[in-house]
Formats: sequence, structure tokens, C-alpha cells
Amino acid sequence: GGLPGVIRNINRHSRAGDIDLYDYEADVEVFPFSFEAVEDLRDECAGGAAHRFPPPSDPELAFMAYVAHVGEGRKSSCAARAEVARYLQRAQRRDRRYALVHGVATDREDYAVMREFDVTLVWSPRSNLALYGETLDIAGAVDSGVRVALSTDWSPSGSFSMREELQCASRVASAAGVALPAEKLWRMSTVNGAYALGLEDRFGAVEPGLRADLILVAHAGGDPHDAVLTATDDELLAAWVDGRAILLSEALPKSLGAGECVALEGMAPRACGVLAMFDLSPAAFAEHVEGAVPINNTSRQAPCEARH
Repeated sequence: GGLPGVIRNINRHSRAGDIDLYDYEADVEVFPFSFEAVEDLRDECAGGAAHRFPPPSDPELAFMAYVAHVGEGRKSSCAARAEVARYLQRAQRRDRRYALVHGVATDREDYAVMREFDVTLVWSPRSNLALYGETLDIAGAVDSGVRVALSTDWSPSGSFSMREELQCASRVASAAGVALPAEKLWRMSTVNGAYALGLEDRFGAVEPGLRADLILVAHAGGDPHDAVLTATDDELLAAWVDGRAILLSEALPKSLGAGECVALEGMAPRACGVLAMFDLSPAAFAEHVEGAVPINNTSRQAPCEARH
């Protein structure tokens, strides 16, 4: 996860120290099916006997949303399709909130089930294309009315930032003949993601009573959601976490910052109060991140296009 106080971290409090790292809890599983279970699914696909599988989630964790990476493989993969089927069978018990991450091996019948049983589909188009050369049927998902959230997956194959993922999703949808207006993409990146995590009463919208996690983007008129989608680094004016301005443009007064505002290499807005949180000077921070790839340097980011 990211640094507490700088970005929200959501996961189970399963180890000592997790309560300090994770702001809120959700039951996030990258591998909800064990290696043995996946091998059994492959055996079934090859004509072997059907296997019984334990539930892919812990009933003792029913108070938190279950967010699992499922069907992450090619559409032609029988095992990936079988993962989806078993996961959706579990979701039909309605014992907790469910989200299905990736779902490359899903189809319109799955989307109908997901909509009926309130399962959120979490889409990571760049990572899907980089790893498998294809992504889910976004036309089918949008047509079905299933709730879709947008996520970067991880940096090795995914987008370096949500802005990059927004732009990638827009291009992929357009290539598939699907109209995804900027406002819909914005909702996929905010309120729909918060709902998938069971945290829509805390995040995802600008409303009284919700946490003040906000960004300020330069806007010259027209649809403000388009401005978010196309904003350059210089047009990102500020970012707040819990009402604390941790990024602030030179164009805005330093008094708005959550602490001392300092310029850091590779960033247009100044970082405010962040280094002090970790007792770092600008020089120590530069040494700490030496060799790291800045998120605004996308030359090493995976391409947002299908492999052939």
C-alpha cells in the first residue's frame, strides 16, 4: 500500500501494525482460489471429475466487502471461466458485498447475474491488455447496467496513476464502439470504487459528512469532468486528504498547505507537510527515492493496447 496520510490504504487488519497502515477494512484477495483449486478447475476442464471447493471467502469477515481478483485470464480459458462461475455462485448467497476484479473471462450472462446480485465489476484495462492482450467485454458490461469501477491493478502492468487509467479506459471503450462520457468514467473512478469497498458512506463523492479527499484541477469552461480526464501535471492545482492540502500549486498561497510546502523533483505541485510526517528533509527524500520512476514519467508504463 501507499504511505498513510498520503493515499488511502484499504485492506484487512490481519497483522500487527495493519491498523496503522490501513485506514479502513475490506477483504481484498489477489488469489481467492488456491493453486490446488485452480489445478482442479483445469482438471475439470480437461474432462476430469467435478471437484468440491470450499467457499472462496471467510464467513467471519461478512461485515466487510469481499474484493477478489477473479477470471483474470483469457476469455478462452476454461479455468478462468470456471473461477467466475464459482465466485458468482457464492455471491448469490447475498451474505456480504462482493466485487469481482478483472473478469476478463466474463460474458453478458455473467453481467446479468452481477447486476441482479449487486456484484461490482472492477475494470483494469491497461493491465489486462499488457498481460493477456485482451480485456473484458466493456460493451456487454455497459449494456447490462452492471456497476463498473475503475482501478489501476498494479504498476508493473497497470497505469501509474488513475488519470492514466481514465485515459486508457476511454481509448479502449472508444475502440470497442462504446461511449463512455467523462462523467461516467469519473463515477467509475470514485463513487463506484467506494461502493465496491463498502465505503460509499465515507468516500467517493463531495457531500457533507464524507471524508474530504479532493483534487482541484484548472478548468477553462465546458464539462469539468473532461478537465479531470485531460488535465496535465501543471493543471493539477491541489490535492487534499482528510481536508489536509498535501499538494499545492505555486499558483496558490502556501497558507493553504497542511504544513511546509516544498518543491520535489518530478512534481509540478509542491508537497505540503508530507516530508515532516516521515521526518524527512528534501535531500533525504531525494536519496530515498533515487532510481524510482516518477509516476508522471510514463515512458516505462505498460502500453494501453492489445498485444497481437
